[in-house]
Amino acid sequence: MKGLKEVFVFTLQQQLKIPAVKTLTIVIALLLFLVPAAAMTLTEISRRDDTEADPPAEDLIPEEPFEEINGDGIDEILYVNETSDALGYDLLENAEIPGLEGIRFSKTDSVEAANAAAQGKEGILILLLREDGDLLEALGIVPEGSALDVNKARYAAERTSDAITTLAAEGTSLPAETKAEAVKPFFMDYSGPDSSDLMSEEEQEAEMLRTVAVMILPYINIMLIYFLVLYYGQSSANSVILEKTSKLMDSFLVAVKPESMIFGKVLAEWTAALIQFGAWVLALIGGFSAGTFLVKTINPDSTMGILRLFDFLGGVTKMFALPEVIVSVLMIAAGFFLYCCLAAICASFASKPEELSGTLSIFSILLVVSMLVTIRAGFLNGEMAEGAKWFDFFPFTAILITPSRVLLGMVSFSAGLASLAVILTLSVVFILIAGRVYRAMSLYRGKIPKFPQIIAMLRE
Repeated sequence: MKGLKEVFVFTLQQQLKIPAVKTLTIVIALLLFLVPAAAMTLTEISRRDDTEADPPAEDLIPEEPFEEINGDGIDEILYVNETSDALGYDLLENAEIPGLEGIRFSKTDSVEAANAAAQGKEGILILLLREDGDLLEALGIVPEGSALDVNKARYAAERTSDAITTLAAEGTSLPAETKAEAVKPFFMDYSGPDSSDLMSEEEQEAEMLRTVAVMILPYINIMLIYFLVLYYGQSSANSVILEKTSKLMDSFLVAVKPESMIFGKVLAEWTAALIQFGAWVLALIGGFSAGTFLVKTINPDSTMGILRLFDFLGGVTKMFALPEVIVSVLMIAAGFFLYCCLAAICASFASKPEELSGTLSIFSILLVVSMLVTIRAGFLNGEMAEGAKWFDFFPFTAILITPSRVLLGMVSFSAGLASLAVILTLSVVFILIAGRVYRAMSLYRGKIPKFPQIIAMLRE
């Protein structure tokens, strides 16, 4: 296209030289950098001051030094077995329970009998073994008048509970294989109805991160496109219609083809918008990075919630491969370019800036309808309606959902490239249509033509 490069360079230079644009970009970038850094730093300083204002540590602890709870001081445990005989808790008399070594177990008939036997003696604890439905329970009881701490009773009960499964298996007449299963510690996590589908701890963490990513990435994708289109779409349309109000209109159309002029202008506006938006994103990232550095400098052991959020997001980003990330970013940029080209078509129908509001209504309606359709199809919940795979290749829905689906592996890398190619192809078609409409409407001063008239113009 003759004149495309010249139009692009000139428009981009003029756009970047506008004082208001430069000032707005710098001011917002500074705010995005300084506000997070300052807020995080001041919050951490405030948290530190609150900690220093608390009573000294010596006022918060008891005068006696803290001792770890253990079995010291317990000489004998009188246990009452209220479970079924099949459980075989009589083996407690000869058992060596970890944490209760050297403590003698003696069986009694009831709690009352055990309490009576413990009267006048020190170092005796009562342990009640009973069944609560399908559960086995060990309950530690301090005898009346005993000086034992209740925590000692809790400790003994917990230690005995840890050994219940082993003792029960050893005391029954179960087959050897069944005993082994009863004694062996196990942990099961069901990811579905199939109980054989078990996951390791690392797999569970990865699945949790993926679940969160499936929930948030589609929303981020849609809101990013929505912001870019609504914030910058108007400027693309204004740039295209600018020459229609100039007295040099005829000369301009002779020197440069409308298609080249529109393509160059749209490409320049798109590039300027990405430069500005990219500067803001980098400033925001820099602000949070600086804030994190300052917080860690003030308190290396800080537990600030936003730091934990960053750690979590770091785990999420490790799920993504670089090629998929590149394709996703290119698709978002291409989707933004597609809407800029659509805005150029809307601007081509208008003969003056005042008419843009009417022609751009199609532009806004298409964006909102596309978003509602994707929501209705269930894509924001990580699901997909039956037969809805075409959403990934229909440009106006693809730009809203496919970038996140490529990142998450729901769409293959090759399918992402194919979708990107479709978006770029339609963008070029829109530029050609805008050029033909622009030529037909360049000297038109009547009402905005109706749809049949538009089709007739395009056929000429």
